[in-house]
Amino acid sequence: MEDVAFLGQILEEKSADVPAAVAAFSERRAPNASALVTISRNMDRPGKMFFLCFILPLILDGIFHKLAPAVSGPSIFKMFQRRDVTFRQIQRIKRTDRVLQVAIICGTAAAAVRGAFAAVGAVASATRRIRAVVSAGAAAVLAAGAVLQKMLAGRKAASATSAASA
Repeated sequence: MEDVAFLGQILEEKSADVPAAVAAFSERRAPNASALVTISRNMDRPGKMFFLCFILPLILDGIFHKLAPAVSGPSIFKMFQRRDVTFRQIQRIKRTDRVLQVAIICGTAAAAVRGAFAAVGAVASATRRIRAVVSAGAAAVLAAGAVLQKMLAGRKAASATSAASA
């Protein structure tokens, strides 16, 4: 309906000169139409690209918008519901959001790695061991914790099953 109203407005501007109005309409609406087609195609990718281009951005938008709504916009579907934003603007906002999200995720991961290296160095200094020994010990503790967690989860599931059948 928006396109019909827009075409009517252009027809008034062009004094009902239909060929000129159609040309002006196409010229003015082309960026929005192109953005809509691109957005639509990015949502309809096959296989793993579907997850990367559709599902993951929805998840990230939900998380980041909830944590920092002033910085990160809502999901693309919520953006579609806004009448004050064009498809081209939505496309730009979401691109900016993706860059920001990737920067935050990479920065957080880098900080975590640096923190882990610093912790290993501190433990190695305090215990007078080489970093490799401390790293191997930390890896063993983490692996043992994961195994114990799986074992406990298996026992809880088994006891819940036996309690349900009794």
